[in-house]
Amino acid sequence: MSGYTVLFHQAVADRLGITATELQCSNLLDLLGPMTAGRLAELTGLSSGAITGVIDRLERARVAARDTDPEDRRRVIVRSLPDRRDEFDACFDGLGLGMAAILRGIDAPGRAAVEGFARDSSTLLLQESVRLRGGTAATAPRSGSSPRGAAAAPRGTPGGEVRHERDAGARGGRAGAAAARRGGTRR
Repeated sequence: MSGYTVLFHQAVADRLGITATELQCSNLLDLLGPMTAGRLAELTGLSSGAITGVIDRLERARVAARDTDPEDRRRVIVRSLPDRRDEFDACFDGLGLGMAAILRGIDAPGRAAVEGFARDSSTLLLQESVRLRGGTAATAPRSGSSPRGAAAAPRGTPGGEVRHERDAGARGGRAGAAAARRGGTRR
């Protein structure tokens, strides 16, 4: 399934006019909140020069913005912007509706198990990514969030409303049941 997730995210990035790397950086900003450029580079494994270029392009695409760090004016904090939320959401609507349809066919205890698996898998993926890179522990996704691109349960279902990874917690590559369980959308 991960190969299909990669293909889906590349298609989303193409539709939005950004690269897959930029989409993933945007998802991390949505999942973990504002962070320094250095932290974003650490999480992605990109060099400081490469992350600067990614942030430049995210700013031009109206997906992210840089602010001076109030605690250290030499650093910048990168944050997600809501400007293109509707465009991002539209890319994930079909996936969210499809995931919701799948979940509707599962009884409540089964849905709870699937949702728990998606949440716990997302946390594990983040931890293992950091471990493999030899980095510091990553901050857990914000409560109630899942990565952009993760399919959310539609409004009126036990999981909430359709959202994409930008607002999901495990948008994990922003795909899958994580968004299906999170409901709502940021972009």
